[in-house]
Amino acid sequence: GDNTGTGDNGGGTGEIGSNAFYIPSTTLSAGAQQTLNINLKNENEITAFQFDLTLPSGIVINTMLNDDDEQVPNVQLTERKKSKHQLSCIQQEDGSYRIVVISMSNQTFRDNDGAIVAVNVTASSTMSSGSYYAKLSNIHIVPMADGAQGERIDQPDYTTNINVTNASEDGDEDTKLYISTNSLVAGGNSQNIGIALSNSIDVTAFQFDITLPKGMT
Repeated sequence: GDNTGTGDNGGGTGEIGSNAFYIPSTTLSAGAQQTLNINLKNENEITAFQFDLTLPSGIVINTMLNDDDEQVPNVQLTERKKSKHQLSCIQQEDGSYRIVVISMSNQTFRDNDGAIVAVNVTASSTMSSGSYYAKLSNIHIVPMADGAQGERIDQPDYTTNINVTNASEDGDEDTKLYISTNSLVAGGNSQNIGIALSNSIDVTAFQFDITLPKGMT
C-alpha cells in the first residue's frame, strides 16, 4: 500500500525509497504557462526510466515543434541529463502522458536529487484556486550495476496535490509578468529570455528580481 511521504516529496503519497520520483510542492497561476518539475531522488546511478503522468482536469501540457517540425508535448530533460539520453512523451487513451527516457550507451544521470523532467504546462484561466490531484504511475527505474543495466526498480504509484491560484477570484486585476520563453539551447550561445506582461489595466512602471538557474549567466 501507499505510505505517506514526508520531507522533500512535496507532501505526496507513495514510498520514497532510495531511488524514487516525486513532484515538489508546486503552485501554478491560472492562465499562465509555467514549468512543472518532476524530481528524481536516486542513491544508485540511473540510466533510464519511464512513468505515466496524470494531470488534474484543467491543466494541460503545452506543445512545441520537434526537429521534424511536428507538434509534440513540451516535456524536456533538465541539465541532469547527458548527451545520449533521449526522451519520448506520448499521450495515452486515458489522457495520461507516458514519458520514457533511455540511453543507448547506458549513460547515467548527473547528481542524486532534483528536477530531472521539466513539463511546460498551462492551468486554465477558469480553474478555481485550490489543490488538485496529480499522479505518477507505472514507474520503472533502471539502475546501473557493474557496468551493465541492473535489476529494474518498480516504484509504487505516487500521488500529490498541485496548488492553483486564480487572482481574478480575489477581485484583483489580471495583471502579471511572466517568462514567455519556453526553452533555451545549451552550448554557450547568446540567447534572449522573454519577459512578458499580461495586463487588463494601464501599466506605467514595474520592477522585478530575476534569479537564473545554475549554469546560466
